Amino acid sequence: MLKTRVEDNHFNGDGSLISSRIIIEVPLSHEMIQDCYLFSAMDAPAEIKRMLMECLGETIDEIILGNRPENVDEQWLRRKLIEVKVS
Repeated sequence: MLKTRVEDNHFNGDGSLISSRIIIEVPLSHEMIQDCYLFSAMDAPAEIKRMLMECLGETIDEIILGNRPENVDEQWLRRKLIEVKVS
């Protein structure tokens, strides 16, 4: 479902440098959007954000852990990632 790709350094239209970044592509299905409205029309935007963050959480953790420098303790980093809260 999720796709990740690395976008290399490149120049913007105005000549400014855009540094490399990791792009996570998340396709939104109509079912996912419709599920949000099962809760309440007022809560639909917040609900879809929550669903996306649950879906993205593990992928983001894998990217961070996969790119960590060797001098960073993996267990310490995992404990810090667990502490992250999105609201």
